[in-house]
Amino acid sequence: MSTRMRSPRYPGTSLGQCIDYIEKIHKLERTNPIDREVAAQAMGYSGISGRSSKMLADLNQYGLLEKGSKNEVRVSKQAVEILHPESPRTKYEALRAAALEPELFQRISERFPDGKPSEASLRSYFVREEFTDAAIPSAIRAYTETMEFLEYADGSGSHGVSAPTVPESVQDQPIKDNTAMQTQSNTLGSAGNPEKLAALEMNLDWVNKRGWVHGHIASKVSARQVIDFANAIMATLPDDAEKDEQPIIEDGSDGSGFDPNE
Repeated sequence: MSTRMRSPRYPGTSLGQCIDYIEKIHKLERTNPIDREVAAQAMGYSGISGRSSKMLADLNQYGLLEKGSKNEVRVSKQAVEILHPESPRTKYEALRAAALEPELFQRISERFPDGKPSEASLRSYFVREEFTDAAIPSAIRAYTETMEFLEYADGSGSHGVSAPTVPESVQDQPIKDNTAMQTQSNTLGSAGNPEKLAALEMNLDWVNKRGWVHGHIASKVSARQVIDFANAIMATLPDDAEKDEQPIIEDGSDGSGFDPNE
């Protein structure tokens, strides 16, 4: 009887995205122990599914979410230190600890001590580590984006976090009266240039062809900035949204850190 190949555990989501999700949970539940389904709903999912379970597993691998009693989780102290730090330096230290929390990422850092390896080197390494072909792209993307996020945080005074991907339970909503908004955006510069938009009062950054959004939307001006920034980035993204979603691999090699039967 043949045995299905399973990849080693790995987070399929970058640290920056996971921080946005853990912030959603913390805003609603603080560090109280909660049911996994409640945590999934706090992130924007309709409940426990393959993708929400994978996201919970990724939060756990970065040390942002802790297992409690059976079927319960809670926001970790490390996550609180990232979300509400005493200083920018303590936040960066917590971010670095979270970035190297996954065992796979630790091994990569030990294997390539002189900086982030190329995608080709990572692919070769993952093949030797017996990753499945289906798992390699998302593992490479998660590691690469996490290291880029950490580099950005180290060089940024704000030490901000990235914008999350939209959960599967959230429908795209059309923006009403977009024409009226555009007529009021004279202070925004060119709506088609993400580099220019990144210099505006809202914390919007364009780093390594990726958009980073941080801060609070407290006025129509800041809301319009985010809308124009997103529209500018849209032209640089692939048409196939599925490319940004980590696969749910039927053989169990999705790197999940949670056993649904626990």
